[in-house]
Amino acid sequence: MANDDSNLDFDDELPVLPIRNAVLFPGAVAPFDVGREKSVALVEDIENLNQPVIAIFAQKDPSTDDPSQEDLYPVGVAARVLKALKHSSGNYSLILQGLVRVRLENVTMEDPYLKSRISKLEEPKVDDVEAEALSMSLRDIAKQVIQLMPEL
Repeated sequence: MANDDSNLDFDDELPVLPIRNAVLFPGAVAPFDVGREKSVALVEDIENLNQPVIAIFAQKDPSTDDPSQEDLYPVGVAARVLKALKHSSGNYSLILQGLVRVRLENVTMEDPYLKSRISKLEEPKVDDVEAEALSMSLRDIAKQVIQLMPEL
């Protein structure tokens, strides 16, 4: 992978996107639909940035419409927004790439969307050269798929 995400600096706060019934892992690329008012406000605020980084945290209870820090699992992932597509309904479809695991330290802003201080969690070192090569190959293929499917 051309970008080295292991040196990302998380001293500042990141926008928080709560997600329901899903988990994003470091290195994974996945689509997410965004429709809640606060989530749409977050996407609209960052959509003109070049591949912005946000924090993704799964909700403990998916029926909660306006989650607070207590409603989110404490460990999530910093994610790069690779693509954001606005629908006629005003909702968005996002393609996100998980970067590194992060811990939710404290929410610093609740409106118009959540923003939080986070800390990076260290990943265990993998010495298996073949596993690392396969992982890099899979990431490259996922990026190619995204580029070939502009409607995502």
